[in-house]
Amino acid sequence: MSEINRISDELIKYSRLCYERGLVSAAGGNISIRVPDRDCILLTPSGYSLREIDRDCVLGLSSNGERVYGPAGLKPSKEWGMHLAIFNQRKDAAAVIHVHSPVATGFSVKGEEIPACTASFELKLKRAPLVEYAPPGSAELAGYVAEAIRQYGDIAKAFLLKKHGVLAFGGSIGETFDTVELVEETAKIALVSRLLCMQG
Repeated sequence: MSEINRISDELIKYSRLCYERGLVSAAGGNISIRVPDRDCILLTPSGYSLREIDRDCVLGLSSNGERVYGPAGLKPSKEWGMHLAIFNQRKDAAAVIHVHSPVATGFSVKGEEIPACTASFELKLKRAPLVEYAPPGSAELAGYVAEAIRQYGDIAKAFLLKKHGVLAFGGSIGETFDTVELVEETAKIALVSRLLCMQG
């Protein structure tokens, strides 16, 4: 199996996991994985649900955004700029995941960081800083992501995009998936804790 096909299969697997775990719905969210030793990231296309991703719709972009792999008729996710903002600054980043997990996104709508209320979050992530709002897919949003990586990249690998969702990177696609799941799980626990405090 070629390296491209192997990584495509990982992209497919984790795209479907994000959908099955309720981290995205409809055609929301996007995922990318760096191809080792090549100027290429593989990523999901625009207009497709993550439950539908297969080898025929995987696209590849270079570090400057040029298409280097995949069907000419498909467009890459409109969020490709913020993916490259991470990959181009963090050479240790092997994958990027952006999801709209509902409870974590609720915190982002409120403009509030998720509290480090569990031992797992505190030990593994420490915090998920807020990134300023800009329209999805805009160069402005990619710029805000790049700024957040410069400011927090050494202490954070997950971020809350204001009014938008969760963005994470990691040394592997599995690690990155675990991060977005942990962010959503912690957001749920924080919400339940607040509701219980209101009752008490």
